[in-house]
Amino acid sequence: MFINDLVLQFQNVYDIYNYADDNTGGVSGKSAQEVCLKLRDLAQDMLPWFTENFMQANPSTGKFKFMVFSKISQLYDFKRSGSVTPMSVSL
Repeated sequence: MFINDLVLQFQNVYDIYNYADDNTGGVSGKSAQEVCLKLRDLAQDMLPWFTENFMQANPSTGKFKFMVFSKISQLYDFKRSGSVTPMSVSL
């Protein structure tokens, strides 16, 4: 089993980047809601792959993170359910 098999498994669905034993999945969308749903789908697809291949993704250690780039300055609260709520921040 090679970690490159992860790329081969999902290359037509998600943007997958790996370096050594670190893997990054990328998605894009026209709204924060769409991106959140795609990220949820990515995790739901990739986590079983790790288990089936006797690997551990370590989501509980805080290594699962994501970053959102947008043309507008807005913070969002992303929920595992796929819901997205704009947040107001006071500085």
